[in-house]
Amino acid sequence: ASIMRALIYGAIILALTFNSAVVYSKTAEALTLEVRVLSRDPSATGRTRFTDSQILDFLNEGQRDTISGTLCVRKEYTFDTSSGTAYYAMPGDFIRIDRVLSTGTRLEEKSPLKLDQESDTWEDDTGPPTVYFINYSSRTKLGLYPYPVTGGSTTTIKTEYYAQVYDLSTSSTPFNSITELIPYQQMLV
Repeated sequence: ASIMRALIYGAIILALTFNSAVVYSKTAEALTLEVRVLSRDPSATGRTRFTDSQILDFLNEGQRDTISGTLCVRKEYTFDTSSGTAYYAMPGDFIRIDRVLSTGTRLEEKSPLKLDQESDTWEDDTGPPTVYFINYSSRTKLGLYPYPVTGGSTTTIKTEYYAQVYDLSTSSTPFNSITELIPYQQMLV
């Protein structure tokens, strides 16, 4: 009997050891149910503390805080410059620039204040861009210096940036379903 018990315990330990390495992706709906269980929210009685919409808002807030705090999602955005245009809108999921390339050459980042210190007329200078900046009053536009005005000074810009994930709906998966982030979905609960 004790040998049988030892074999059963051994099998349980092995099963738990191997199954704990397997992580399954969960939908926002499944995470909402887990929140209700862990918070002892009596949804079966019809008297819930939080609506599904409120829990989804909490999950989205946790997701946004996680991504903006860790900067673990990177994306690329490529565009062609236009003659006479100095500012270019970044995508809606933009958090912060990592690097900017102009036809394969890395552009240096300088603040508008630094450019002011170097030249009083920098905003009027034209030519192929050598510097980029983010105007922190808008935070969503990439500025180029000098700005292109002729066909010879226009270029293709490739930005690599840190991105925010999309808000969850009940059927979506946290962190834009990025495979490497699936093990961290549970921390939202």
